[in-house]
Amino acid sequence: MSFILVLLIISLVVIVPVKFAATYVQAGRTGVGSCLIAVIVAGGFQTIVGSLFDNQFLSFIAALAIAPLAYMFVLDTTYKKGLVIGAIQVTLTIALFLVLLPSMSQYGTVTIDLGK
Repeated sequence: MSFILVLLIISLVVIVPVKFAATYVQAGRTGVGSCLIAVIVAGGFQTIVGSLFDNQFLSFIAALAIAPLAYMFVLDTTYKKGLVIGAIQVTLTIALFLVLLPSMSQYGTVTIDLGK
C-alpha cells in the first residue's frame, strides 16, 4: 500500500505540473500519458547532454536548452512554449515539494535553515 502511495506522490509532483503547463500553453497533446512520456524523454535528453560535458555549469545550461525540445516533440508545441512548460514545471515542482515536505518527515514538521 505504501508503494502505491509513493507512486501517487511522485506522479503528483512530476507529472501534474507538466500537464498543467501543457494545458496552460495550449499544447497539442495534454494527456497524462503524453506528459509522462515527455518527462521521461526530457530526463533522457538531460542525461545524455549531461554526460557530454565535464563542466557541471555547461551541462546545466545545455540541459536547460535541450529539455524544451522533448516537450516540443512529445507535446506537439513550439520551442518557446516548451521553454514555458519547463519553467512552469520547475516552479510548480519546487512548490509542491515544499508543501509535501512536512508530510514526508518522520515527525510531521521540517525546518529549513536558509542561513543568515
